[in-house]
Amino acid sequence: MRSTTLRMNTFAREAIESYADAHSISRSEAVGEAALYWLSHRDGERRSWRVPRFVRQAVQAQSEGELHVEIDDATWEAIEVEAANQGVSPALLFQHAVLYFLADV
Repeated sequence: MRSTTLRMNTFAREAIESYADAHSISRSEAVGEAALYWLSHRDGERRSWRVPRFVRQAVQAQSEGELHVEIDDATWEAIEVEAANQGVSPALLFQHAVLYFLADV
């Protein structure tokens, strides 16, 4: 397990927390589920799958809250590889995966 703190805006943090509460799972499980969901769409045609350029250039200081999560090693490694491919941090990729997931649920 890897522990990390995600800096998120209020909407994303509250939405993933609400999702976790509604499904009786931990916040860590909800973020892990979001990451796996996002990764499962890797070969799809959706333009929103990649982290948008404007997000890559945004300053992370714009975050409004933090969410501490523990992610299993396999999911963390998959996110880490894709983060390197996209030239972003794993934390930013987790944040993007959460928003991608929330948009679909």
